[in-house]
Amino acid sequence: MICPNCGVELEDDAKNCYLCGFSFEMEGENRIAESNEETLEETFNDISKPDFQESASDQVLYAKRKKQSPSLIIAIVVLAVVILGLGIFAATLLMNSKNISADSHSGEIAISTATTITEKTEETTTETVATTTIEETTSTTIQTTTTTVTELPENLDVPVVSAFQKTESPTGIGECYTLSWDVVVGADGYEVCEESTDGIEMETNILQLDLNYYTISASEPLTYTCRVRAYAVYGSEIIYSDWSESQSVSVCQDDSSSDFVYYLGQVNTHGGSVDGLTTSYVCNGGSYEVEHHVENAWHVTAKAQYYSYGILWYECWDTDDGDYYGWIDSAYIDFY
Repeated sequence: MICPNCGVELEDDAKNCYLCGFSFEMEGENRIAESNEETLEETFNDISKPDFQESASDQVLYAKRKKQSPSLIIAIVVLAVVILGLGIFAATLLMNSKNISADSHSGEIAISTATTITEKTEETTTETVATTTIEETTSTTIQTTTTTVTELPENLDVPVVSAFQKTESPTGIGECYTLSWDVVVGADGYEVCEESTDGIEMETNILQLDLNYYTISASEPLTYTCRVRAYAVYGSEIIYSDWSESQSVSVCQDDSSSDFVYYLGQVNTHGGSVDGLTTSYVCNGGSYEVEHHVENAWHVTAKAQYYSYGILWYECWDTDDGDYYGWIDSAYIDFY
């Protein structure tokens, strides 16, 4: 076998030329490929031939087309590839655009949802605040109603005072007397107006008490006159009842009675009339009782004096016949 490349003689079963390296296997494959190309070209030529008779110009044109057919095929293939590539590229862009749009819409939806949630939260907060306001308003209304219901009473009852009662002195010296009165409903306490005199000077005191009684004590001749009123406290206001009737008592009078000097005088009614009152009323706080009716210009002799109910009294007798007139207010006696 002769190598077709360098002409050296080779064995019949040689696959490669030992001199130039020519490969008989590659040559066989190339020949098969050339044979296939020739077969394909013949087949294409047979298909491309028209069945009708062509003119001379058509034959020339056909010959040109035949020569250009491989380039045309390549151009068509390239164009198809380009078109396919453009289509794929366009499809890719479209898909990316859709994804971006979808992401954008998702963001908008998320933002819208967040906004809605925020609005709902704000609405909930507003409702909560409104509820709190209603509760505060209700509470204020209840307090106002309570204040309106608690009204000041129009007045307090006047204490009903009993006469002084002699009690045992805690020290055993002097004398003690206790004044008591009924408890007044609604009262927080009581005020006692105490007037004391020794026949010459008078002293007045106002005392506040929580109890419904008051005790006086003295070891020298004194006369006490007391009256009582109730009071109640409402916030910054204080209301009072009217004053009660006065009650009087003379303390240690027995020691001074013998020293009293008789006074002579004449009754002066000042155009009216006057009565002499009982010892029970003037000195012991008993009920009001008249001992004797006294006329104007009658002559009287005063043998004792006593201070009670804010009045200085004289115990009088008729100077002419000695009739007993009782206790006469000093304002109605003109002494000589």
